[in-house]
Amino acid sequence: EANPTFYDVGTVKMKDGNVVKTYEIKNTSESVMKLKKIATSCMCTKAKIKIGDRETREFGMEGMGDKNPPVNLELASGQTATVTAIFDPAAHGPKGVGPFDRTVFLYFSNPSGTKELKFNGIVVN
Repeated sequence: EANPTFYDVGTVKMKDGNVVKTYEIKNTSESVMKLKKIATSCMCTKAKIKIGDRETREFGMEGMGDKNPPVNLELASGQTATVTAIFDPAAHGPKGVGPFDRTVFLYFSNPSGTKELKFNGIVVN
């Protein structure tokens, strides 16, 4: 489970720099969950995860033949982790103003499935 699963970041000015949001995820199953990969829905967004004292590098969008490397981290039953999403409102340049919806994808293999963490807002000059 995740808390929260969604943020409305409101109005974001390009010149104000990155927007950073954190999500707490918890393994509510009876077994160890294996996180295989992290990806985002757009090149303007990066994400990383911290489980215990281990923190990944920032991962971004896959596409154009690019694949994010495997993460291969385990989340024990009852354990929590912190996912940090970093959104760059200036990444799309002057044409990037307006509403946006972005997603961080966490891909698990045991049990298999994808957890989506979302945020949205409006970019202004």
